[in-house]
Amino acid sequence: MYGAVLTNVPDMDTLEQRVLDARFDTLAVVGGWGVDKGGWSASNRSRLLSMVPNILVRTTEGDPKSGHPYPHHENILNELSLWRNKPRSYWIIGNEPNVYFDWTPTPTKTQIRDYAYGYRYHLALTRGKLRDLAVAPIRPKLVAPAMSLDPRYMFLAEEMLSILAEEMRRFDVIGWHIYSDVEENLKESKQQRAALTLANKYFPNHPHLITECGMNDPLIPRYERTKQTGEFLRASPWGGVMYHICDKGDIDPQYHISPVDAQTCGTDLEAIW
Repeated sequence: MYGAVLTNVPDMDTLEQRVLDARFDTLAVVGGWGVDKGGWSASNRSRLLSMVPNILVRTTEGDPKSGHPYPHHENILNELSLWRNKPRSYWIIGNEPNVYFDWTPTPTKTQIRDYAYGYRYHLALTRGKLRDLAVAPIRPKLVAPAMSLDPRYMFLAEEMLSILAEEMRRFDVIGWHIYSDVEENLKESKQQRAALTLANKYFPNHPHLITECGMNDPLIPRYERTKQTGEFLRASPWGGVMYHICDKGDIDPQYHISPVDAQTCGTDLEAIW
């Protein structure tokens, strides 16, 4: 599985060309945004499903950075109802719950545990409701939310996983976010090592999926960062998607996969693989 997170494109023609140029087989979308022209209309969803074999759909609910710190099942059911019973789909429930404490540099242990237990409660309730909503044999796989493995949040990831892991193991797949820092490559980065350590500790017998990754090194040209990230994903036994396609350029532009990046990177990687 090799692809990208879609944050913004003006229309589906633009997206399809980017996918073809980069040779992606997977796209990750967020239920609340992505395409300016038509949004996630029935025709746009149908076209998306014809572009790539694998679709990941992440909820905005359960993402503290989007202002929705808990994965309330009512809102998630509304978000995912458009994508119900679509083949080849993965539903990612929530996003980086451990960044919830951005508002305080020193949360107490009680605050962390209270939030983690609340998140676990809503995650379990949502999982049950989604199992009822989806219909076999084309039931989407449920992906547990990835933690931020940024060193600033690592102690929160450890603390929250000690509480959330029991529920997350009931999901089909465990999600991971892996980024490298300056003068690091992804394969040997601190976050990659942390992901492997946590996966072995809490989820040794589970499938895993990289639901975001990227290189955070401005000294390396963006095309080269895109290429190296693609090489990392292609070689990873987990597979997944890189961050991100954002044509507006208003969110994390340093990671944006431009038309030139996609075309040159796709050609080079095809030659390698």
